Amino acid sequence: VYSTDSEGELILRDTPNLDAPIIAMTENYLMTSNGKLYYFDYTTFSSSDGTTLYQDDFSNPDWYLDGVSTDTMIMGMTSSFDYLTDNSTMIDYLSYMGVSTSVRSEDTYPDGFCFYDGYWWMIGRMNRMIYKYDPDWTYTGISYPYGAGGSGAYFAGDIEYYNGKWYLCGSTLYGVNKVWEYNLDWTWTGALWSVSGFPDGIHHYDGFWWVIRYWPGGGSDVRKYNDAWVYQAVSYSLTSEDGYMHDLLHYDGFWWTIGETGDNIYQYNDTWDYTGNSYDVIENIPEAFAFRSPYWYVLGFSSDTVFVYDNIFRVGKSNNKSISGYIYMQTDQTETVSLKSPTYSPIDLAINTR
Repeated sequence: VYSTDSEGELILRDTPNLDAPIIAMTENYLMTSNGKLYYFDYTTFSSSDGTTLYQDDFSNPDWYLDGVSTDTMIMGMTSSFDYLTDNSTMIDYLSYMGVSTSVRSEDTYPDGFCFYDGYWWMIGRMNRMIYKYDPDWTYTGISYPYGAGGSGAYFAGDIEYYNGKWYLCGSTLYGVNKVWEYNLDWTWTGALWSVSGFPDGIHHYDGFWWVIRYWPGGGSDVRKYNDAWVYQAVSYSLTSEDGYMHDLLHYDGFWWTIGETGDNIYQYNDTWDYTGNSYDVIENIPEAFAFRSPYWYVLGFSSDTVFVYDNIFRVGKSNNKSISGYIYMQTDQTETVSLKSPTYSPIDLAINTR
């Protein structure tokens, strides 16, 4: 006769134990798949016809669930952590969660932002400051003047932390477009580089700097620079999607940009071919965005507000597989299925999991 050990694995008992029906079997596991952490429960079996299921019944490997729903469950990324998502698809990247934080008390011209060392760092162009926030966007009361020390930085577009330094792109009071380098305490190192066009977004990826820029009258592109800020003669036009792109990032195997004309986030492949996917944001003039798992953050210029978005998954129910002799499926509602075997009579089950 088979029973289970403390880990839920089947073991052979020396003495038959016929008083151990499988009517409530729940185990919790942590699984890593594609770098993501998932949490799930084994299904709890409740026999609808009163039939008792014994441990030794499940030593037969031919048991299977019949009638498993082919429907899918739509949920945010956070709630999807409670399910197996190996057979699932992401159907959308942006669903507004109804969560937002105003930064107007600090600055009425917020621009680029970045998450580093457990804090958010945001440009305030009105006061020419860098503001420091807790992860939930509570202002710490700490700020730094990015134009101090003779840097000449005036109209800041974006910031990025890389390799022990801060980098800020923008222009001087007289419209000279540059990138400045700062220490971690936001003192200027004295290093600066000239770039062509107004740089409104920068991102370091795969050994290179990528700069997004736009110009008056409408027109946007992205340019590639090495770590010495030498232009690599590589650029891609983004004007067909949006003439006023403001920021960019690389996430989940794609490039992403955010634009003012359509108030959208746009998706591109690694060679900057537009995938045709775009996602609307509620802000009229989105200046910057970032992804910090599991949420997207969008900074709005017209509202002086940070908005929080969730990822959306379509999760399949039919993970119909045998785990240590037990059958597993997942659902967000009560399902009626049959437990079948070529050598045993079918047993109807009412299955309800998270």
